[in-house]
Amino acid sequence: MPPALVLVAILLYGRTLGFEFTNWDDQSYILGNPYLRSFSVDNIKALLTPGSVRGELLYIPVTYLTHFVESLTFGLRPWVLHGTNTLLHAVNGVLVFFLVQGWSRCRVTALLVALAFIVHPLQTEPVAWAMGRKEVLSTAFALATLLLYRRARNDDARRCYLLAIVTFALGTLAKPTIIVLPLLLLLEMLWEPRRVGRPQVLWLIPFVIIAIAVYWLNSLVGDGGRMSLFQAVYLPAILNDWLLRVGLVSAPSPLYALDTTLNPNRLVVWQLLPALCLAAIVALAVRQRWRCLWFGAGFCAIAAIPAMTVVLAVDRQFVTADRYGYFPLIGVFF
Repeated sequence: MPPALVLVAILLYGRTLGFEFTNWDDQSYILGNPYLRSFSVDNIKALLTPGSVRGELLYIPVTYLTHFVESLTFGLRPWVLHGTNTLLHAVNGVLVFFLVQGWSRCRVTALLVALAFIVHPLQTEPVAWAMGRKEVLSTAFALATLLLYRRARNDDARRCYLLAIVTFALGTLAKPTIIVLPLLLLLEMLWEPRRVGRPQVLWLIPFVIIAIAVYWLNSLVGDGGRMSLFQAVYLPAILNDWLLRVGLVSAPSPLYALDTTLNPNRLVVWQLLPALCLAAIVALAVRQRWRCLWFGAGFCAIAAIPAMTVVLAVDRQFVTADRYGYFPLIGVFF
């Protein structure tokens, strides 16, 4: 089954190898990045230094190092970067298969979830966009961390536990949005029928420390602009838009524009209904112990926390984007 998933991903996104760079971040952070042009200790140090890449609001050295290797090996050719993204997406599909198989104990369920993850139109932005590398790369490390941590817990494998810490650290340095992973690891513990003991909870301490450290490093890069809690009132409307796109009722779009999304006229009852219905379903699932439903909803909600914080930013040109759902969609499909 995994080879078939890889084949599907390559057939679907192989055509991106003929795509060019976009004028949206690719020019500034890849082609215009002076530290990717040649091998030198100074360039490597710059890529590892928070705030060195002009205009970048995130500390993502691992992502830039992958572009650095591509530049040295093949040059900054579009087909190289698009090809790497496609391969990473294929790998992620395989990792999703093994992850869900462990959750559900069913290969058919795992195959369906992995296929949905690979082919859903909302995944197009992070895969087909060169600067979407940070999404697919951080997700690969996040999925590897979940699998390694499960193996460590089930088999008491210390090596897997240490590898999980390493992959988590690399993932947060590919994109810091996966700092919520300790919460997902805790959720997975609660998902399993056996009782969670204190020693297993203490295993999460290194992950929490790394998450705090990465959050601090990103605070050195930029302040991210002004934040307003008032904009949280638009979360139900944004959730409504996203659910419509997940259900293929609305067409995917790179941005959720401010003028349409953050519009007081949109705060009408019918737009709040999907969010209210979803909350009611999750509450019922918890009450009735429908484990798959509350686990999937919980996974999606936790993974989407970083995207929710973007909504609060006042000075951004958009409130959220489809790429922020790349990792959380696993919970929706499950």
